[in-house]
Amino acid sequence: MRGRGMVVAAMAIAVLAGCSAADDAGGGSSGGATVMPTCPDTIAPEASGVEAAEAAPRIGAFDSAWLCVYALGDQWTLSEGPAPIEDLDGVRELVDALEPADLLQPCTLELGPTYLLTLADGEDLTSILVDAYGCRWARVAGEPGLLSTPDGVVGDLDTLAGL
Repeated sequence: MRGRGMVVAAMAIAVLAGCSAADDAGGGSSGGATVMPTCPDTIAPEASGVEAAEAAPRIGAFDSAWLCVYALGDQWTLSEGPAPIEDLDGVRELVDALEPADLLQPCTLELGPTYLLTLADGEDLTSILVDAYGCRWARVAGEPGLLSTPDGVVGDLDTLAGL
């Protein structure tokens, strides 16, 4: 459990102006202007408790997606991105596979990059942080709790983004 605490202490959450979970669970685009893919230069580590999300996230429709990759130094610093993702059906499969974290799953103790997956529905953004280390947990910006990711999520994100 001690290793998990260290992993979570190093976990970062993106705080992006205008990021929110999409409220449109019925699908369809907001019809507004689309945003250009961008990545913050840095994201701050968050030291929060280890708590599973109460339910799987409800991510609404999105019409674009991109990936940013961050390496840990004094803070999480952008190392790759933004990498636009064309295969939105592949992204949807990954997003729909997120579920409340199994806090008893075995985790590795390495510390690697963090992926920031941004989904856009017009100008409405949803950000999902995925750890490419430890338990491979994910967090949806603005929502409490940890999520388990599907097996191979890091490789799938790399492939979808062409990294």
